[in-house]
Formats: sequence, structure tokens, C-alpha cells
Amino acid sequence: MRTLRVLTIAGLAALALAACGAEPAKSPTADTQASTSSSAPAAGSTPTSTAIPNPPKVPVSTDEVTLVRTGGFAGVKDSWKIQPDGSWTAENGRTNTNKSGKLTEAQRTTLTGLLKDPALVKELKTPGTAKCSDTFNYTLVVGPETYTVENCGQPRPTFGKVLDLIQGLTS
Repeated sequence: MRTLRVLTIAGLAALALAACGAEPAKSPTADTQASTSSSAPAAGSTPTSTAIPNPPKVPVSTDEVTLVRTGGFAGVKDSWKIQPDGSWTAENGRTNTNKSGKLTEAQRTTLTGLLKDPALVKELKTPGTAKCSDTFNYTLVVGPETYTVENCGQPRPTFGKVLDLIQGLTS
């Protein structure tokens, strides 16, 4: 009887030791509870987190955008500058007047999308097919990149959208 008791205790001890080495089964609710519960860090420890508390909603460009329009029959020189935060200034060279404002998040998103569209670069790098008198010349500067185009006979639909957007939002 005593031998049976010793063997039973030894067997239970072996099972207990084996269970210590095995990974416990996880239930979906245990994972959910572990990831959603918050606990205070131990005293003296520094919490480490890689989560961004408020991720940006808008693809923010880190580049300033400048658009300059020159030429035309009357000889204009107008310019628009848009800062990475969406603030803008518009200068009318003929009347020597300035305007300023700030783009909304939706407007910044639209502009950033157009400026990052590969079709825009292709359009701006394609030379014009004709020479025109009294047309507008545009210089678009996005960060370190500068593009100069003449508005004469070359279809540039993406660039046209950029022009319409910048000139429309800042007028």
C-alpha cells in the first residue's frame, strides 16, 4: 500500500513537471483579453511601445510645392507656394497682391496624390510638339525636382489637374 502511494505521488509529480515544460493552450478570448488589457509598468521600468498614438490621416508631403506662371499676351508672373503643412501663399505679379490660406486635409490629400502620380512626371518630361506665341510657361518645383513646361499643344491631363487644383484652391 505504501509502495502504491509512493508511485502515485511520483507519477503526479512527473505529470506536473511535464506540464511545466509544455506551452499552455490559448483560447481566442485569452489573446483578446491580453491585447486589450492595460497594466501599469513595474516600478522603475520604462514602458516600451511601437504604436503611434495618433497616426497621420493625410499623406503629408515633406516637400514645399511652388508653381510659377509666366508669359501670356500681357506678360504675367504669378506664383503659388504650398508648404508641407498645407499653408499657402499666392502672388499676383501684375497687381502686386498677395493672398494666403491653408488647404484642408482633403485638398492636401488630393494634391499629394496628383504630385505622386507617375503620369505627372511623364507628362512634364515629354517635350512640347509645337511653338506658340503668347502662351503661358509653367515652372513646377516639388522639393528638389524642377519641371518647366510651355502650355502649347501638348496634352498634359495630370498636370492640368494640378494647375486647376492649385489655382482654384488658392484664388
